[in-house]
Amino acid sequence: MLSKIRFYDIFLFLMLVDITFMGVNSIYFLMLYYLFFIQKKIIFNKSILLIFLILFFYSLQSLIKNNIAYTSFDNYQTGPLRPIFIYLTIVLELTFLVSFLRYGERKLNLLLHIFMLIFFIMCKFFGLLDKSYFKNESGIMAGILVFYLVELWRQRNGFIASFLALPILISTKSSLIVVPILYTLRTRFVPIIIFTLFGVSLFFMFFLYEVVHSVFISKYFLLIDPPAADNYGGRYWANVFYLQMLQDAWLLGMGLDSLNYYRAVSVSEVLLFDHGGSDLLKILSSFGVLGTLVLYKLSSKLFVELQFSRKYELDRFGALCLLALLFKGIGLFSTVGIMSLSAFILFKAVKE
Repeated sequence: MLSKIRFYDIFLFLMLVDITFMGVNSIYFLMLYYLFFIQKKIIFNKSILLIFLILFFYSLQSLIKNNIAYTSFDNYQTGPLRPIFIYLTIVLELTFLVSFLRYGERKLNLLLHIFMLIFFIMCKFFGLLDKSYFKNESGIMAGILVFYLVELWRQRNGFIASFLALPILISTKSSLIVVPILYTLRTRFVPIIIFTLFGVSLFFMFFLYEVVHSVFISKYFLLIDPPAADNYGGRYWANVFYLQMLQDAWLLGMGLDSLNYYRAVSVSEVLLFDHGGSDLLKILSSFGVLGTLVLYKLSSKLFVELQFSRKYELDRFGALCLLALLFKGIGLFSTVGIMSLSAFILFKAVKE
């Protein structure tokens, strides 16, 4: 029934459509609404406070560095205060996440989502999504759709609804490496054949020429000479810098979101940019090996302290999908809602 719309339905819907109010993503408002008006319970303990404190010092480190390196910027996304905004986003999202995992419900109204996906496909066909992730951040859009597919499969009879998301995912040309993993591990032989024929047909009909000429060749030139190919440089060049940063500060890292600083002091006369890149490399270069291990131990301790194991267990299939997405890069810290989706794909209900 469409009347049984839950908070989780609204959360996934807003992640897909990317609605903003006065330049602020609606997910921020939704999280605040959940914390203060629905659940009315904010969970704090020593582990959470330690995570926040460690992240604060890493963001402060980047803030100091950025004020040295930045000479001009257009907005906060490419400005010296960017690490602080990212820190505040992480604090809000982690606060929401621990509360929702403890008290929230992750059931979906499948009928609602079938209608929503049909509507989404129609909007894409008529070009009504030009201001969403679809137009500006296809990689993020593809990552969100992969999360969405996994959650649909976890629901009873959700496999049929998941097929509606495939044309949208394939049209992004990003994160396609995850799709065969999804269907191979979660379906039987016949659905695999159906999906393979469906995907191969779409690939040869619409994307072969574009992928060969617009994607692979352009990415090659970005790696060889990023400034000449594109002032932005792309996530491929960002990954090169992440590796260099990790070599220079492998133990404690460079600081939260410090790539622009490192790029500014390493390469002369280049534009600062709102960058992408592999989230795994970004985490390691930001926090270092030791910092990453400390944050991982605190997160694991938090999972035990809040007794999440009574409701959730690790989903190995979801973990494999998440690892592939983080390796590629989906904006784990810079895009609100992605951290929550990552936790949702990583943990499934005990009864599932």
